[in-house]
Order: sequence, then C-alpha cells, then structure tokens
Amino acid sequence: MQRQRPEPELLEHLAIEFGDHGQRAVDFLSTAQGLLEADQLSSLRLGEIVAYCLREAMQAIPASFDTGDSGQWNKLSREIVDMHKRHKKAADLSEEGISDIRNELYNKLDDLERFHDDQPGLHERRLVALMSRRTGVIPISTGTAPIRVYQNLLSELNKALHGRCSVADSKQLWYECLDILRRFFLPPEIKHSELESLAQIESPSAADRDAILELVATPNHLRYFLNKVSSPTWLQLLEPSGVLNPPDTLDEPWPAHAGVVQLANNYPTEVLSWLGKMYDTHGSSSICALYLAEASLNVEESGFNVLRRAMTDHPNTPLILELGIRAIDKVNSSDQLVETFADVLLNEVSWVFSGIAWWLRGRPMEQFSDGVNEDNAKDRVVLLCRKIRSIPEENPDIRRLEWNISGSIADQDDLSNLDRFTDLLSWLIATLRKAWKFIPAIGILSLNEFQRLPSESLIQRLRAWILGNAPNVEPDLLIEEIERAITSRDPTGDDLAVIDRVLQDCEPSSYVSRWSEALGLAPHIRQVGAALSTDNIPAEWLRYINGFHYVHRKLPVYGVRHVIFFQPSMVEI
Repeated sequence: MQRQRPEPELLEHLAIEFGDHGQRAVDFLSTAQGLLEADQLSSLRLGEIVAYCLREAMQAIPASFDTGDSGQWNKLSREIVDMHKRHKKAADLSEEGISDIRNELYNKLDDLERFHDDQPGLHERRLVALMSRRTGVIPISTGTAPIRVYQNLLSELNKALHGRCSVADSKQLWYECLDILRRFFLPPEIKHSELESLAQIESPSAADRDAILELVATPNHLRYFLNKVSSPTWLQLLEPSGVLNPPDTLDEPWPAHAGVVQLANNYPTEVLSWLGKMYDTHGSSSICALYLAEASLNVEESGFNVLRRAMTDHPNTPLILELGIRAIDKVNSSDQLVETFADVLLNEVSWVFSGIAWWLRGRPMEQFSDGVNEDNAKDRVVLLCRKIRSIPEENPDIRRLEWNISGSIADQDDLSNLDRFTDLLSWLIATLRKAWKFIPAIGILSLNEFQRLPSESLIQRLRAWILGNAPNVEPDLLIEEIERAITSRDPTGDDLAVIDRVLQDCEPSSYVSRWSEALGLAPHIRQVGAALSTDNIPAEWLRYINGFHYVHRKLPVYGVRHVIFFQPSMVEI
C-alpha cells in the first residue's frame, strides 16, 4: 500500500536536521502535496509543476552538504577566462608561444568538459557524504542501493519537468519521493518501530520484503532489523536483493551476521543451508569467505563445514586460519574436525604466517594429541607423517639429526629455533605417546607414511625411540634393532632405551652372541694407534673407534653401563 502523505515527524525532522535547505524541501513537498490533492485536472502543466516541486525538494537536502564541487566550477571557469585574455594579447608573441597558450587553453577546456560529464553524480556524492556524516557508515551499496535509487529518481524528475508529465505520472513520482525520503530520513523511533513489527512476522511475504527494502538505507538499519528477526525465511527473502551480500572490504560491517546470531540457536539447519549457499556464490573472495566463516562459528559445531571450506580455499589468509585455531579449541579433542583443521593449518603455505605457528604451539596441538583414541590414532599419526614428509631431506634441521646423535630425538626442541620441522616432529612424538596405546609398535613402524619419512636418519632415530619407549614390545624386536644398528650405522642416544630394555628383560644368551657377531672382531689397540698416528683409518674401523671413544670418555650415548656392547674392544684394551 502506497503512502499518501509524509508523516509530520518526517517533515519536522527534515526542517530541524537540514536547516534552511530542509525547510525548502518541506515547502516544496507541501506544495506538491497540495497540488495533487486539489487534483485540478483542468490545470495546464500540472504534472510538470508537481515534478518541479519534487525535484527542488529532493535536491535541497543533499545541497545542504557542500563537497567542494561548486568551487571547482569557479576555478575552472576563471582559468579559462584568463587563458582567453592571454590569447588575445598574444599578437606580439612568436608562433611557438601562441601555440603553447592555445594548447593550454584546450587542456583547460578538456577539464571543463570532464567536470560537466561528472555533474550527474554531484547530488549522489553529496548524499553519500551527508549520510556518512550523520550515521557514521556508508549507505547500503548493493541490491536496491538507496543512493542509486535517489539519483535515478532525480533523473526521472528532470525528464518529467522538461517533457510531458501527466498527473498520474506525477503521483507515481510523489510516492517514490516519499519512499526514498522515509528510507533515508524517517526519525529513528518511527523507523525502529516499523522494523521491529516486520521482524516479528513468522512467515514474511514478498510484500513484507519490499517494505523492509523501502526502510533500510544503511547497514545500521539492516543490522537493527536482523538482530530482531524471528524467522530464517527473512534471510532467503532478502538474499536476491543483494543487501545481505558480505562486504568486499574489512572496513565495513556485515549486517547479516546479526541475523545469523539471532537465528542460529532455533534454526541451525536453515541458517547453515543459507550460509552454504552464500559461500557457493561469494566464497571465491577471501574477504567474503572470512565473513561467512566467522558467522558460521555461531551455528553449533556443524557450522564448521563453512569454515573448513574457507580454510581449504584460502590457506594463506591469516584471519581465516585464526578462525580454524579458535574452532579447534571449541570442539572435543577427539572430534574429526581437529584433524580436518590441522590438515590445513600444518601446511607450509599456512606456516609462513608466524602468528599461526605461535598459536598452534599452544592449545590446538595439545588438542590434537590429547584427543587420540582407538578410532583416530592411525589417522593422526599418518597426518603428521605426511606433513613431515613434505619437508625436503636437505632441510638443515633434518640434516642435524645426522651429526647430533647424542641425547634423544624426543628432546630436540631444546636445540631448535622453533622451525616447522621440529614443531611437527615434537607433535608427532606427543601423538605417538598416545597412539601406541591403541596401535602396537610394530604397527606404527610398518605404516607406509612412516617408512617414507624424508630422511633415513630420522626414520632410524624415531624407530629406536619408539622401540625403547612403547609398551609391550617383543624382546626379539629390540635385540634385532641393535643388531641391525651395529652393522649399519653409528650409535645414537635413542639406542640407550632399547639396550636398557634388553638388559632388563632378556637373558644375555639371547643377545650377546648376536651383537658380538654383528660387531665382528675389533682391531687390536696397537693397530688402532698406528692408524691414528698416520691419519689413515679404514672405514670399517670407524664403528669400533667410535664405540671405544664413547666408552672411554663416558659420553652419554651408550655409556659405560653398556660396555657389553663393546666388549671385544675392551678385551683388546
């Protein structure tokens, strides 16, 4: 239903808010209203007269805010007049001097032409500035954008004024003017009352949607309305208009967030469906994806699906990744979503943002390891192995394992600069401590992802650490590990726990002969001394010399308590 007259409060507000310009608008509106109500069909040009009154009224309000455009006209026109005077006095100048003045004049005329071309947007710019000053926000710029509607209406009024405008046409223009004036300038107490009444409608119609679009001019109006809606149907109804589209800049609020918060508890399924459709349309923009993902966190745990899509599509957007970290903290530590989000957060492209790395070192990765259970143990170990596998073997922190063989691999944090490899390794170790309650050690060692870790040194150190610390390891597996180590590599600190378990749980007869045979006969001490003096040490001797070195100096690799390992050397000594 079209409103026939403006509210007295609206006219009073215009006069108070905009002073003389506002009173001018009120006077012309009242004149137009009087002419239409008199309905003097016999009067000539009545339609054009009404159109004139309406145009003057609609131009008066934005004219109350000076954006400096009028000064530009004065400046350009004065410059052109001055150039013309100089050109008339240029008779005694050279041809080159005259040409310079003429070119400068042409340039000024081009500036004037551009100024005239830009004039249709004068009122629009003034109105945007006016609304921004009054409300603190830019008017809605999507869908049925009120500024565009205002500008189009001014264009229609100019056409009607200078053409043939019937009384019926002028009445329609009158209704449109009232609609846009109410949309922009209706006093807050009246506007809020109407918005609240519409918000309580459980089954809104297309007419109710149009009524809302005729009332909201700024994001603040829309947010006020959505903060009170009682039905998710409103989101579906308003979506095609574009007013609910996420902003394309972080400097603007997103009014629809208020609607999501308001409806999430009672209508989670409907709200999630709407957010999913919005993401289908706008999710390619990282900023829009951020707004949608942040809103989805209000819709129970099922809302994390939108966040998951945003993290996957925009893995190098820190603000979206931070939402993923917050989400991990909100769900149960054993929830599959912890793995889903960690899968993105632990990628190298995400890791380059140092803030994300620091966040992960706290609660999120504690959740990852604390939540290990029988159902997810293998998946979480495999995920971390895959992340470590993506690091090149040439990485200096991986190569460090080849020469820094003392101590345990579980203590590598003390020697790192908090690099990605060391973080991933420490989280893998923490996860393994929980996982071997559900997966036997041999099962972990047999995983394809474990066997494909990027460095043989890393695999050997982890293998020894697992066998030395995991529960219920078969004794023969421990003996075999040391036997293989003797024949293939130098001793490391992680072998200590393995040897300790063998000495504690096994009879010497089960391991001494196997290890001695693997070690072979050590060179005589005199032979070793001669080789050292000439700096000509056979490669096959290095293992014996290293063993003697560790025992003699009591360094914490095998240590003196494992002298049995080097018994052949000690006998020769």
